[in-house]
Amino acid sequence: MIETKRHVTTLDNGITVLSEYAPHFNRAAVAVNVMAGGIHDPEGKEGLAHVLEHLIFRGSDTRSSADIQSAIQDLGGYINGQTFLDRTTYSATIIREDIGKTLDLFADMIARPRIDAADLDLEKKIVEDENCRGCFNCSMNEAFFSAAYPDQILSRPIIGFEDTIRDLTVEDLKEFHRDFYVAANLTVAVCGDIEHDALVDMVERSFAALPKGRPSTWPDFRYTGGDMHMGTRSEDAGVWLGFDFTDMDLDEKRAVDMFADILGGHGQSLLMQELREKRGLVYHVSTETETCARRDVLRVYLQGPSSSIRDICTLTIDTIRQAARSLAEDEVDKARRRYHLGAKMSQDALESRVDDMITDISDLGRVTDPAERYTRYQSMTAGDITAAARKLLASSPTIAMSAPIRSAPKLSDLRARLTDEKSTSGFFGLLKRAG
Repeated sequence: MIETKRHVTTLDNGITVLSEYAPHFNRAAVAVNVMAGGIHDPEGKEGLAHVLEHLIFRGSDTRSSADIQSAIQDLGGYINGQTFLDRTTYSATIIREDIGKTLDLFADMIARPRIDAADLDLEKKIVEDENCRGCFNCSMNEAFFSAAYPDQILSRPIIGFEDTIRDLTVEDLKEFHRDFYVAANLTVAVCGDIEHDALVDMVERSFAALPKGRPSTWPDFRYTGGDMHMGTRSEDAGVWLGFDFTDMDLDEKRAVDMFADILGGHGQSLLMQELREKRGLVYHVSTETETCARRDVLRVYLQGPSSSIRDICTLTIDTIRQAARSLAEDEVDKARRRYHLGAKMSQDALESRVDDMITDISDLGRVTDPAERYTRYQSMTAGDITAAARKLLASSPTIAMSAPIRSAPKLSDLRARLTDEKSTSGFFGLLKRAG
């Protein structure tokens, strides 16, 4: 059993305050989450939210950049910012006695940032250095989301493009800050040895200057599923297979989580054993479920030599379909055990517990009960998992591939094999005829 003590309070100005009581820890984890990320960048200004996150650390109306860096050093812990598709999170790990000082620092940085031309020019250079310029993972991610959600903004890179970053102005940053860095968009979460009422008092005092504003919204993204093949001359190939399962109910989604773990979530997973350990076909195979702007997606990642890409795809799809038809009870037992170990070990990771609360608010709009979630996962049966998996496979898949054209299978044939549609052409037809 997982025992937690979580509390939620919404302040009069709209800030959500979350706490999880963790006695006997000398450290504490703090996070301030702003519900504004890459999908909120105006068209033609991609990368704006990420640049603003950088500038938040450059100074405020009352502190210079040197003052902020000195305050961070004085705290002696770890402080960072990260921009996501639909949110930006500022986090810290500090000793518990410094929770109040940390909140004061974050509030000053977030509510009153100093945004000037010199700092912006410097951060543009830094962001440009961070840009991986079309690396494999970024290219595949863009291809996947372009195919899954065509003509929608989910495929835009959070880091932006060279020209959109270059053209950003101080006023662009200030306008974005005025619109989105408001109390109605803010969640403050702390996990540590602190009483909730004391935390609420700290947040009210620290963030008193933040205007209430209006909560951010985002488009109602439409999943259609699709294919995209990026032809290469490389000896390496990659395939990402995926499904959107947003419309499933909560128990079905948890079953999909377990299905993903069993398929490729660890070193002894079904796909790892079939593709790598038994046959040595891939350099990398893994699966994950993720939520992007409240769209739930399962993805399978495959990478191996282009000469083997047909075998890799065939065996992957066959393994997925077989697992959806029937799972051995020992596989489910091991999955439940892995979840148990992960849940238990996360109790020592205050940062993970804070992230869990923040993610709940971002993805679900509410905080879930870890004990209830643990119980539901532990009661999951093979029948629950395979039923959700079959429902998943009955939907439209998305396939993104990077491989030489001549050595690659047709994506339409892979789609047919995934969905069990009839096909007698090309690669798929040969496979069907071969049994």
